[in-house]
Amino acid sequence: MGTVSINSNNFTIYGTSAAADIHWDGSIGDTATLWAASDDDTRAKGLVSATRLLDRQRYVDAAATFSLRDAITAFQTACYELAGMIIENPSLVTDATSGQNIKRVDAGGGVGVEFFSPTLGITGRFPTNIQELIGEYLAGAEGGEISGSYGSGTGESSTFGDTNPNDLYGLTRGI
Repeated sequence: MGTVSINSNNFTIYGTSAAADIHWDGSIGDTATLWAASDDDTRAKGLVSATRLLDRQRYVDAAATFSLRDAITAFQTACYELAGMIIENPSLVTDATSGQNIKRVDAGGGVGVEFFSPTLGITGRFPTNIQELIGEYLAGAEGGEISGSYGSGTGESSTFGDTNPNDLYGLTRGI
């Protein structure tokens, strides 16, 4: 567990800022270049934001507390990687998923069409490299308040539930 100081305030982070610098010194690409060009306060803010983002997730028992997660090298590395990505793209903190592909076409006068299609391969909260590091520690919806399914309707029978050989919708294929 490390700390960084921003405007005389101390913040706890995964790993240490010195280890984050070493991590990015050994990396190549736009994010590594941006990390090297950033001042100490910007790097510290990136590390704090990454730590907060990681802490907002649910984890399995083996990573249930900050102390347990900080002892896992993958969380420290994930924090460094996320910090660099957040410096490069601050909206990563507030985006619902790490892969979004939304397009809107306006015809004018308040008329338009909006298409949404998630970017292939990026469907979780974190980018792929972060998911590869900490994915095994993330808790799913099982065991939480949000689980199961709910259905409602008018009480009438639906043809979707029919299992006849002339199933026009193909809903029973592969079962």
